[in-house]
Amino acid sequence: MENTRHRKLLPKNFSKLYSRLLLSYTVVLLIPLVVLIYFYSSRFMKRFYTEIYNTVDSELIQFGTQMDNEWNSMQSITDHLTMTGVTSQAANAAGPLELKPVITALSNYRSANPFLTDIVLVMKDQPYVTTCFTTAEREYYFNQLVTPANTGTSKNVLTDLIDSTRPCCLPSQPLTNRSLNTTTENTLIFSFPVFSDYQKLVGTVMFFVSEHSVQNFKSPRLISYQSQLDRKDQTNSVIMSLGPSPEAIHENKGQYIVRSWHSPENNWSYLAYLPNRQDTFAQVSSITWEFIFSIIIALLLACLVIYTLSRLNYAPIRNLLKKSRQLLPSSSYGPDELDSISYALDYLADQNNELSSKLSGSLNAVRNERLFRLLSGRYDSRQDFNLDCSELDLYLLKGSYCAAIMLLHHTDPNIDRIAKDIQKHSSIPYIYYCIHSLHPEQIIFLVTLTDSQQSPNLCFEDLRMFLAKKYQIASTIGIGTATEQTDCIMQSYMEAASALDYRFVKGNGTVIQFQEITDFSQSSAVYPLEEFTVLKNALFTQNRPAIHTSIQNIILFMEQNPLPLYLARSICFDLVRLVKKQYNTEAFNTSVLELSNMETAQEITDMLKSWSQKLQELPSEKKRSSIAEILAYLDQYVLSPDFSVYEASEHFHMTLPAFSKYFKESTGKNVMDYTIQSRIQKARELLTHTNLPLKDISEQVGYYNVSSFTRRFKLNQGCTPGEYRKSAARSQNSSLS
Repeated sequence: MENTRHRKLLPKNFSKLYSRLLLSYTVVLLIPLVVLIYFYSSRFMKRFYTEIYNTVDSELIQFGTQMDNEWNSMQSITDHLTMTGVTSQAANAAGPLELKPVITALSNYRSANPFLTDIVLVMKDQPYVTTCFTTAEREYYFNQLVTPANTGTSKNVLTDLIDSTRPCCLPSQPLTNRSLNTTTENTLIFSFPVFSDYQKLVGTVMFFVSEHSVQNFKSPRLISYQSQLDRKDQTNSVIMSLGPSPEAIHENKGQYIVRSWHSPENNWSYLAYLPNRQDTFAQVSSITWEFIFSIIIALLLACLVIYTLSRLNYAPIRNLLKKSRQLLPSSSYGPDELDSISYALDYLADQNNELSSKLSGSLNAVRNERLFRLLSGRYDSRQDFNLDCSELDLYLLKGSYCAAIMLLHHTDPNIDRIAKDIQKHSSIPYIYYCIHSLHPEQIIFLVTLTDSQQSPNLCFEDLRMFLAKKYQIASTIGIGTATEQTDCIMQSYMEAASALDYRFVKGNGTVIQFQEITDFSQSSAVYPLEEFTVLKNALFTQNRPAIHTSIQNIILFMEQNPLPLYLARSICFDLVRLVKKQYNTEAFNTSVLELSNMETAQEITDMLKSWSQKLQELPSEKKRSSIAEILAYLDQYVLSPDFSVYEASEHFHMTLPAFSKYFKESTGKNVMDYTIQSRIQKARELLTHTNLPLKDISEQVGYYNVSSFTRRFKLNQGCTPGEYRKSAARSQNSSLS
């Protein structure tokens, strides 16, 4: 039934979502492919062709450099022939027989340079021509032995060579040199003039170079690229062409890629013509086809992967859809799978937020209750408070404390939001906790002070201006005196209330410190110091008649003397504090917050009279429990996370200060130190002899929170629980070995 319902809901939406998955994967695939193809065509191919051109240029330079070297070598031979007197000997020879040493010299130069085919020495006034092999008459040599194909008559050739005053070169052409052999081959003729001591042209040295010798300079790479090489002289005339004829190249100019290099030595230009054909770049063609084939294979594999991944990735969506629709009514289904899942998540989020809100409200209520306890003087020390509130993230740091009360002259329904903003306000860095009072128009501050911080008066003035600017709410703030005793925070609160009452003198919209009204108290009324001294002695000796008399005297003093409200409240506070230290009973647990609401001294004296009457009705104090009973109780409950020293003192019908003092006098130890040491000792045993996780160990030794346990353990032992366990394990292993 469920499968049938699922099939009815999914086909249309499935194909839509699945198509989107396929499309997204395809787009993701195509983007890198397009980029890859672009880079291949625009970057790789360009670089490949550039590499070919650079290679051709490099080989062309090498070719030209070799030709320049041979040119310089021929010039050197000409100069050497002149310097050694060979040319003078040839010019002064009377006949062919005297030219034999000249033939020998020319032959030696030719043997030393295989690049040369023949060396011919022609002197202007000498009818004989001397070569490396023979001597012949000039006319006979150029008309019969050496026959250039494209130079006209031998007379013209002779005139051009003999009369030239600078080195020159005849273009490569078929030449038959019968003095060497009868074979006709393309030959270059280089001529270098010979001058006398007076710089008079006296002859010419001609060098015959076979085109085959020049062809050997052509590198294998140029051959593989099927390149065409031309060499042009200073007149831009082609004197040598290795490959097709220049006419053919000129006629098909668009089919060639031209690369050139200009020689700085002799001002000649070397050109390479690369046929712009696909077979010239066979490697490029091969790489291109390999690339296309790889792209096709990658596309096929990618399509298969896309199809598989799409199905795999859709499977969790299908499962989530099934579960989400089990949470929602059919009317809440979305138009597609993702919308339905989103609706389900929103529903779960709303449920979670509702539960979190309820839990947060409960935690805030517990936090406020513990803070009200602190303001009421229910904690004897900072350690008691921290131990009792360790699971609520409430901590008091070492220092001095004071209380402050802010009276808002406007009842704002968003007082929670105002309190949070006050907590975050950066100009009051030492506001420790901000809580609501029983009055909707009041906010109570618990402040911790350090020497480096500025005056609280200035900071609360800044806070008052902050509220006026942001919320347009006027406020008056009363600040109590600072104290280092936790049980005196209540007194600071009463002083803050008294300072707030002094607004009737200073006016609303001010910040009032309790010290400001001290002078007024001293001048207008006197504190019953003597009566309080008698009361303290009576409480110490448990003399109930004396206690009753002292309280009545204090009441009488308050009735007979017109006291300001702050002083009456201060007297009442001191009386409450003294009685509560001696008698731990609900009859005297009147909230300090209720005292702050009393507007007249008569209300306070009436309350004191009722207290005096209750003191007379109290039964006699029970016999104090033995220290052994207290230790047994502590050993039984100290490892419980719900344990508190305050509850232990109530169990034995003692006030917290009296309980702590009795324990200290009996054992020589502080009760807080004893409880902490007991928990740490148990934790050490569990860490050494068990493999329980830290969470279980922390719960077994009285800590709900692992971080609180770790912090307390490190403070006591100097190392973390994990480090202690490792150290204990190493010690056990070493003892066994």
